[in-house]
Amino acid sequence: MRGKPVIKGTRITVELILRKLGQGANFDDLIMMYPHLVKEDILAAILSMVHIVLLLLNEKGQTLHNKFTVITIDKIRIRNLLS
Repeated sequence: MRGKPVIKGTRITVELILRKLGQGANFDDLIMMYPHLVKEDILAAILSMVHIVLLLLNEKGQTLHNKFTVITIDKIRIRNLLS
């Protein structure tokens, strides 16, 4: 893991969660693979990376403002995430 962010109380890295999602896994697939995970853990991993991307864009003077106002993740809706 070497300093990589992990899901609290586990040794599962945020990177692993995001990689699995990128390969087509959904929340239920991840929970079946890693039974000690809950949907909130997966959502926290996604949102932590969104936060980092937004910080990096802000540092470069770029913005995503008003381009994405609703993100749907496995029936969980997050409104105005980037407002």
